[in-house]
Amino acid sequence: GEWGAAARVQLATSGTSSVTVEVPGPGALAGRVIGWSPTAGLAVRLSTLPGWKVRRLEVAADGTFELPGLPSGPAVLHVGPAGFSEAPLTREVQLRPGETTRVDVTL
Repeated sequence: GEWGAAARVQLATSGTSSVTVEVPGPGALAGRVIGWSPTAGLAVRLSTLPGWKVRRLEVAADGTFELPGLPSGPAVLHVGPAGFSEAPLTREVQLRPGETTRVDVTL
């Protein structure tokens, strides 16, 4: 499944005070694979916490990729031919809530 959207919650307390809590939405990862031609048949795999959920997607013809709806925290990006078991490139990334983390990779 996907992770939740941004939320803004206002909590009323007794009297006239209130507390507003803003929770940022999920993050995303986007980038481009450089130095591999043709890019057809390339894929990215991202392993994220909690529980090390895995997301996969094929790289677009222009070498770009985007994975939306990701939780914040550490993740590991793997790039290689579609269906790979051993990735020629592995990179650790830090995903931030409500932001798109950009990672350009050269193979």
